[in-house]
Amino acid sequence: MPQSNIIYAVQNSTERQIDLTELTIRDTVVVAAKDADETTYLGTDINIFTPRDFLYVPDLDQNLTVGDEIYLDNQSLQKWTVKQGWYSVDDNPAIYGWYLESIPAGKIRSLFLKDFNSLTFVTPKTEFTLPEIIDPEP
Repeated sequence: MPQSNIIYAVQNSTERQIDLTELTIRDTVVVAAKDADETTYLGTDINIFTPRDFLYVPDLDQNLTVGDEIYLDNQSLQKWTVKQGWYSVDDNPAIYGWYLESIPAGKIRSLFLKDFNSLTFVTPKTEFTLPEIIDPEP
């Protein structure tokens, strides 16, 4: 069964994945984190992700995250930025979800599952791997 409470982190300076073992939170802000080697990272030096912060693209074995820049093969000249939040297309009512914003014009378009079959990443990707799930002692 998939775990819904797993947290991932990426070190800003190296874009390296960190499998966290401990978080220090103050007033809902992550101020520090530790990894399995007991290395401590300041909260401002890492980006934290949960499974809801990315979409897995099976054909590419990569994760699509907010801020990624992509090309769609059927529109190879147009670059897009991946976004998540409230958006509206062509004056339709706003909906919450994943969408694309064209660069540089800022045109909004929905992100569809079928787009996963035709996208190419522009931004370098960080590979996420599931940390080993450690069962608490009985």
